[in-house]
Amino acid sequence: MPLRKRLILLSAAASAVAVLVATVGSYIAVRSELRAEVDRALAAQAGGIAMLSDPGKLLRLRRSDLPPGAEPPLPPGLSNVKVQRVFPDGTSQATPGETDRLPVAPVDLAIAESGTGESLRDSDVDGERYRVLTTPFPGNGALQIARSLSGVDDVLNGLRLVLSLVLAGTVILAAGLSWFFSRRVMAPIARLTRAAEHVSETKDLSRRIPPSGEDEVGRLASRFNQMLDTIEDSQDELTASVDAQRRLVADASHELRTPVASLRTDIESLLRHPEVQPAERESMLESADVRLAELTDLIADIIELARGEQQEGEVEEIRFDQLVAESVEWAGTVFSGREFEVDLEPTVIAGRRDRIARAVGNLLTNACKYSLDDQPIVVSLHSGVLTVRDFGPGIPEDEIPFVFNRFFRGRNTREYAGSGLGLAIVRQVAQSGGGEAWAEAHLDRGAAISFRPVPGRRKTGIADA
Repeated sequence: MPLRKRLILLSAAASAVAVLVATVGSYIAVRSELRAEVDRALAAQAGGIAMLSDPGKLLRLRRSDLPPGAEPPLPPGLSNVKVQRVFPDGTSQATPGETDRLPVAPVDLAIAESGTGESLRDSDVDGERYRVLTTPFPGNGALQIARSLSGVDDVLNGLRLVLSLVLAGTVILAAGLSWFFSRRVMAPIARLTRAAEHVSETKDLSRRIPPSGEDEVGRLASRFNQMLDTIEDSQDELTASVDAQRRLVADASHELRTPVASLRTDIESLLRHPEVQPAERESMLESADVRLAELTDLIADIIELARGEQQEGEVEEIRFDQLVAESVEWAGTVFSGREFEVDLEPTVIAGRRDRIARAVGNLLTNACKYSLDDQPIVVSLHSGVLTVRDFGPGIPEDEIPFVFNRFFRGRNTREYAGSGLGLAIVRQVAQSGGGEAWAEAHLDRGAAISFRPVPGRRKTGIADA
């Protein structure tokens, strides 16, 4: 059953229950009050009879004592009641002119015999309901006074009709109002349902629901839109990641083809020509070893790029200045004879230590590779930015936007050995943590590459030095 119909039925049922409880309570209260009023009137009339100087006079009257055609007199207030005397032997005597006798119950006979007690009950007399009061009769027996309940029943019948109409009208009104207001309440939910169905059927994540307020439905719509934004962003990131992986595979296959072909050529030449002179054989083996080293470095860089996109490892706070100092010491050992000018400011960053170290190593390796032998490598760390400057061939202005691309080799650096992945790894390490990397060309000579990781929470100071 649709939610809207359930809301209408629940509202109508709740209204019906509430009104039914109210009407039943009202009916019981009115009925009790009307019957109590009859009981009070009977008690007052019984007391009036008991106060007569000759209570039996009313019952001793005979129609023969009256003028022809006259009705026997009754005390004031007794014209609308039936009065009857019950004797201890079970016989009864009604007022003159009464043809219908009141039924005598065992409780009435007991009162007549004992002269004590009182009884109130409903009784049928000739098809009409009466309220009967039985009290001891002064002197002997019991006195029964009965009042018709037809008036009370008529009032109660009319009240039942009115209350039934009120109940029916309330249910109809509640159902109508629920139908009217449920349209407005269910409209945002209907829009949300249509949007979800549209996304499910078409896979279109651009569908959004207009804001509809700050209530639960409005917040649900807002969360639905945020969920679609998250899914869309995730899908875009996944698509970008897949595209990047495809480009990496395509570029890697292209870059690997040349060194593999050269290495294969050297090996095949040695296998096919065993008569090659030892000097030439050694030269070919040295060439193959160089190409194998280049191939090994290229594969390591490709693996590093692929591993870096998976964001593996634990993020920790790192003393960046100390890590840079260790990397400079390593570069001085690998590139012996190189001079470094180092200016490091105590700095704490957040990241993966092995990847940060790889990025710094790549910056130093590039600078040592391209810089002139008689010029120092300038390494500075200030305000969380590491800058490594070399005095090499430099970067043309039109190539600066591309120096961080995978396998990019500028026209000034193509004569140098390398895979073209070093700076791509630097940029990936920076961006993976929310940092950045950029390049600058200098007018005099050389280039400067800057690398800014994410700063850590811990502040540096003398204690950190």
